[in-house]
Amino acid sequence: MENASKALIMAAGVLIGIMVLSLFVYLIFTFGSNTARIYDEQAKQQLEEFNSQFTAYDGREDLTIYDVVTLANRAKESNDTYDFGNVAVSNLRGNQETTYIAVILKKSGSSQYIEKDVNNLSLIQNELNELDSKPNDNKKLDNYSCQVKISEITKQVYLVTCTKK
Repeated sequence: MENASKALIMAAGVLIGIMVLSLFVYLIFTFGSNTARIYDEQAKQQLEEFNSQFTAYDGREDLTIYDVVTLANRAKESNDTYDFGNVAVSNLRGNQETTYIAVILKKSGSSQYIEKDVNNLSLIQNELNELDSKPNDNKKLDNYSCQVKISEITKQVYLVTCTKK
């Protein structure tokens, strides 16, 4: 009888050990999945914050050359962060598979990429020269409209098109 009670105590000890071990494994998986979910939410939030720098201008038709240059400078800063300096930029522009951001300025029937130009001040100077040539009753900066495209692959802005009105 004494051996039977010792066997029952040992079996109960093993069952309790298995239950504690199962609880420990359950908690590890629960904490791990919660951590992954929180990480995914933070990554989405960071991507939304990044895209909002550009999407704030999307669909607007009251932009000035200063806004266009601001967009180009933000794109250049982002591209410099990812160090696209040594890559053939022509292969990256308009490519949804990369994080490269292209900015196109369309005016007077021509298009030009302006995100790589370190001296966009010439764009502003040209606009001010055009303003000086206008009659005094029509002295205001020209307006630009903006269209922003977000990649289906990276979910990040990859193309900004600014068109002179």
